[in-house]
Amino acid sequence: MHTSRKNLFLYLPILILFLASFIWVLKAPDHFSWSADLYLRNDDTSVLSQLFYSDNDELSQDNSTDGTRDGNIVTFSGLPDLRSLTLFRFDPTNTQESYRVTHVGFFLNGEAFFTMEAADLEAQAFPVNASWQLNGEELVFTPQNPDSSFLLSADSIREAAKSAAAKLHVLYVRQRFFLALSIALLLCVLLFFRNGIASYLKMLFLPDSSGHFDWFALISTAVIAGALLVVCIIGLFSALGLHPDEWDVKACLDYGMTHFLPPDMRDPAVAQTYSGYGYTKLENYTWYFYLAGKIALLFKTMFCSLAYYRVPNLLLFAALAFYFVRNIRQKNWLMVALGICVQSWYIFSYTTADALDFTIAFAITCLLCNPQSLLYRTVEKKKLCRRDIPAFLLLGLLFGNIALGKQCYLAILALSFFVLLLRLIWQKDPLQKKVLWRNYLIIVGVFLAVFAFRAGFDRLRISIQ
Repeated sequence: MHTSRKNLFLYLPILILFLASFIWVLKAPDHFSWSADLYLRNDDTSVLSQLFYSDNDELSQDNSTDGTRDGNIVTFSGLPDLRSLTLFRFDPTNTQESYRVTHVGFFLNGEAFFTMEAADLEAQAFPVNASWQLNGEELVFTPQNPDSSFLLSADSIREAAKSAAAKLHVLYVRQRFFLALSIALLLCVLLFFRNGIASYLKMLFLPDSSGHFDWFALISTAVIAGALLVVCIIGLFSALGLHPDEWDVKACLDYGMTHFLPPDMRDPAVAQTYSGYGYTKLENYTWYFYLAGKIALLFKTMFCSLAYYRVPNLLLFAALAFYFVRNIRQKNWLMVALGICVQSWYIFSYTTADALDFTIAFAITCLLCNPQSLLYRTVEKKKLCRRDIPAFLLLGLLFGNIALGKQCYLAILALSFFVLLLRLIWQKDPLQKKVLWRNYLIIVGVFLAVFAFRAGFDRLRISIQ
């Protein structure tokens, strides 16, 4: 009882810090970044575009910003708090050439909260030194001199900005709360396993009873710790799209956040997932988007500023790193499989289905290399009972999902086939051979069921069409 009370008191400072963090959760200032954009079409893309703003209906050069053009989009960054402004003046060009405006948008932290199409601009804005005419979805400007512009009242924009800021404030409060909770839980976990962690660090940095110091384990642990740090930094802080095809994979992941089964390709929601090559990765058989999507949705709900689309892969790499650290002393080959395989680190730093395929392949490799693994214990079971069902299902799922992944990972299936075939050939006991055959066929049956279940969605829809 005394020991139990002592352990509870160890958690008391964490509880106090967590409760004290509520002051930060509720009172910390929010980060708001305001911007606007203008969809502009004209012949000379080198013209200067400016945006003037005012909080007292008086405009001056001091309260203006130059636009940055990318194609037909002109972006005005670094705007003041839009909740206090009363008037805008857009100067799309500084020439007398005709130009067209399709829409104007306003953004808070990069998210659009108010957009005005050409028809809205014609009804609510006022041209200055120019005449205009609505032509379909475009407002065609004919400048009278190089100083043409249009005035726009900020009343409706200001109200929309207040609403958007209020919603974002709620998200920031939620994010700070879950961050404080996550830190408290992490400290509790570290405290709970403090003896095991201390024992591991002692083993890592001090020689054993025979005086031998394991330099290999120390270097390997340092390498994988550095790899985990680099992967997390790249995954959490690098910009979306710097990695190959990440825009397309993120779109598919976003689809998987709210869907559980493979789609009908005629679904309008699928149209947002196609790449510039006319292909969507939702056509692949992998379940990655539907599994990782749910994890991404959880973290997106808790942390509004987080690169949620990369969190599933970061968690997978953290699990591999943990397994690596725990087993590197007994399984030195892990250094070859993961410790020096830099390309494998990279696929976990961005959004890609390869991360799940690699993790499953790594798990199967670990099963094949361990004589006491679940794989060998299961295939050698002479008498089967209900408690053995989960093992067969798990093995069938692992092999089945490798078959559903990228073709390059099929080499793991070939390796598994030859290893298990050699085990069958080298087995001299006829009864044990029958046992192996039976258990192999059970795993193969689950494997085929996993593959058929996924392929069945496409076949069923084709037959219905």
